[in-house]
Amino acid sequence: AQAAQCLAAGVHVLSEVTACMSVAEAQALVRATTSSRAIYMMAENYIYRRDCMLVAAMMRAGVFGKPYYAEGEYLHDCRELFVSTPWRTGVHGGSDGITYPTHSLGPVLQWFPGERVTAVMCAGSGRNHPDPAGGTYVQQAPCVMLCRMSGGGLVKIRVDILSERPHAMHNYQLQGSEGAYDGMGIEYHEAQVWTNRHGRRPQDTWHKGPVWDPLRSMEELYLPSCWKNATPAQMATGHGGGDYFQFLDFVTAVRGGANRLDVFAALDMTLPGILSQASIAQGSAWIEVPDPRSWA
Repeated sequence: AQAAQCLAAGVHVLSEVTACMSVAEAQALVRATTSSRAIYMMAENYIYRRDCMLVAAMMRAGVFGKPYYAEGEYLHDCRELFVSTPWRTGVHGGSDGITYPTHSLGPVLQWFPGERVTAVMCAGSGRNHPDPAGGTYVQQAPCVMLCRMSGGGLVKIRVDILSERPHAMHNYQLQGSEGAYDGMGIEYHEAQVWTNRHGRRPQDTWHKGPVWDPLRSMEELYLPSCWKNATPAQMATGHGGGDYFQFLDFVTAVRGGANRLDVFAALDMTLPGILSQASIAQGSAWIEVPDPRSWA
């Protein structure tokens, strides 16, 4: 509602995630954006992470071939945030399904260029977490959402904002017809990549098949120039520098340049989470995800 009001007043919007909380709000946001001269952009900062942008660049270069499976996870114990910012309790703890999808789904969508999620199904693992009032959160943790892509592929999204565990920010996987990426997210397990174009198939291993290489070994060939030329001051911003490049893209869009996270990209990563809540309420039924471009 606030974003739509700003756009109606001609004020540029850099929106926090998620873009909205309902399909009706999504439709209103599209109407507000398409009828305004102001710029709307989604501030999904995980897309700008070094590893996520490297994998996206490799995808654009054709290194992975056609993508057909991916995983994204957001595992972050947010219970203290529920106490310090009580509104989160109702929005997230008080709702079931994937209420916070964009950190996990946003980067993955960059690896499926030209595609969108067309249907979702969601299931939870039970309500195992007491709330501060002595009751139980409505949110099941973790919840898993399966996403059917418009190109026929499958994406698995896992979100857990209640379980007591270390924060995991790197849990991504990608499988394409010509290669694979495994981010893992464990400190001692470095992100790995294998591709037909650059990968190794040593014959002295027991299975005589492909072996992983560190993802960083691809940086010289594919790391975007913004990361190659990043200054110490830029690197010191949030998420290892990703926040800086996010704001830089917003300024570029306001000045008339490309807007890579416009309202349609924002809703492509928001609507699946909204519809996952309908899925889990209907016994994990498959639910179609509308294309926000049809509302323009």
